[in-house]
Amino acid sequence: MKISNIIKAYNINEVTQALSENKGKATLIAGGTDIMIKLRSKEVSHSVLIDVSDVAEMKNINISDDEITIGAAVTFTEIVSSNEIKKALPGLWEACSLVGAKQIRNTGTIGGNAANGSPAADSIPPLLALGAKVVIVSKSEEKIIDIDDFFLGKGKTALEEDAVIKEFIIPMYGKKFRIIGFDKLGLRNALAISRISSAVSLEVEDSIIKGAKVASGALGTIPTVEKKMGEFLVGKPLKEDTIKEASDYFSDIVAERLKGRSSAEFKQEAVKGVITKALDKAFKQIEI
Repeated sequence: MKISNIIKAYNINEVTQALSENKGKATLIAGGTDIMIKLRSKEVSHSVLIDVSDVAEMKNINISDDEITIGAAVTFTEIVSSNEIKKALPGLWEACSLVGAKQIRNTGTIGGNAANGSPAADSIPPLLALGAKVVIVSKSEEKIIDIDDFFLGKGKTALEEDAVIKEFIIPMYGKKFRIIGFDKLGLRNALAISRISSAVSLEVEDSIIKGAKVASGALGTIPTVEKKMGEFLVGKPLKEDTIKEASDYFSDIVAERLKGRSSAEFKQEAVKGVITKALDKAFKQIEI
């Protein structure tokens, strides 16, 4: 189907109004790095595009003692340009710095990365490990859901066709609990779509891990919080032996999950390197 109308929105009310009036036939576009490909391949058959790239409420980065909010239309380059994000959320900052080529980072947005529903989206494992929340707005309501509940299947999310992601809320826990480690493996270094990625958030006291949240990308149909990995790390010391034990344990988890798949053998070994690097970065950044 050909595009018959392009609507430029400048505030969230204009977005939700346009979505309501064109329910079932509208597609949101910000950077367009994913949606233009889908339009060309006819994966999307909607006739109306709603441009949200300049919606004021979706373009902000706000930092307070309690939380950080990142608007859905904030580009990866804008995140990487924020020294505050680099300092407070180094794992998320690194993930965004590794998204595609510079041209992709300049136009691609964190909201689009989530809305696309790809299991390999670079920015999502850090958001999962951070315990981020997603603010979703429609004409009838505004709701906040845990990002853990946002992804329903490959290419499928909890975003209804008359709603838009407004922003992400990332809770801050002082220096106790924060994202501090990320790593990914692609086919062509940073330009690649992730084959595997992992993010780690840790709470540490007296050199012992008191709380842990590990998230992965491209190891299933959706980005995943690795609950068993988090449980495994709790109580462990900040030592190299812990990293080695964790990498072996994660490899066993992946082997069981991907049993019978052609990629199982490769990923079973590859995850060892990815989780090792993520944990190593985490351990090195913790202030003991």
